[in-house]
Amino acid sequence: TAIVGVTMWARRAPLAPMFLIVVPTAIASFLLLEFADVNVHGPAAVLLVVLVIAGAGSTLLLLVAGIRWAASLRKNRRAL
Repeated sequence: TAIVGVTMWARRAPLAPMFLIVVPTAIASFLLLEFADVNVHGPAAVLLVVLVIAGAGSTLLLLVAGIRWAASLRKNRRAL
């Protein structure tokens, strides 16, 4: 559900705020996965699911933002 919501929001959101949300989320997810001591047999195992979803959402947002940015560049190039 979160992934579908992220994709729907990204289709209409302005590009600048999208990057301001995606980049810190991706960095935080990476740093937590890299440096946090997550015990899969304890309560911290919930972090694994949250971080995987955050990573997937960030990846989708970057993909949609990249496609929209490339389309805007192509459209502006044709206008010249």
